[in-house]
Amino acid sequence: MKTLSLSLLLISILFACNTSSQHAALLTPAEFESKMNTTNDFQLIDVRTSEEFSENRIENAANMDYYDERFKSHAELLDKSKPTFVYCKVGGRSNEAVMILLKEGFTEIYELKGGIMAWDKENMPMDGASTAEAGMSIEDFEKTLNTEKLVLIDFNAKWCVPCRKMAPFLEKIAEEQQDKIVILPIDADKNKLLTAKYKVDTLPALFLYKNNELVWKHTGFIDEQELRKVLLRFE
Repeated sequence: MKTLSLSLLLISILFACNTSSQHAALLTPAEFESKMNTTNDFQLIDVRTSEEFSENRIENAANMDYYDERFKSHAELLDKSKPTFVYCKVGGRSNEAVMILLKEGFTEIYELKGGIMAWDKENMPMDGASTAEAGMSIEDFEKTLNTEKLVLIDFNAKWCVPCRKMAPFLEKIAEEQQDKIVILPIDADKNKLLTAKYKVDTLPALFLYKNNELVWKHTGFIDEQELRKVLLRFE
């Protein structure tokens, strides 16, 4: 019995020593940039898709798609002892990636709070496309609000899992209630001006207008039943 207790104690001590040697921190864009500027020989990982990465990225970042089934094997090619900076679009994927990297034994990890959308919002330097690139103009967008129907604006992205889950029932509602409501999907990655103007930093983001006035907004997933209740309330 004493031998078993001693073994358990030793395992606990070894586990505590191992976890105490790991460090992960969530940093604001300013803190993230400052930490990179004062850190030698670090690795910067963008865990978005290759399509997103090609549009814009933080300088010197390497792309490792979190959704790629080979993500873990790619992570094994990195130096676990080096400071590792991680970011995605808004923070969801980078948070999951950090958990994986910690399990894989990475010792020092820094995650960008709010992802590259927050970085862009703070006008931090980036490689790739400008934030003012093509997309629906603000003028054309505002014209869609000039209707007697309800207008539901759906800011989404291809990589956004909740967005993909909501897309089928949004299309169904749009078809069923086309005489009462207009549902306008906006790809946040392709409409930088609108995303910036309406301060969209979390996806999905829904904005409901009635008589050209904003009457309701919501960020994150909402199920079909709850959304139908909202629309019914403002008919």
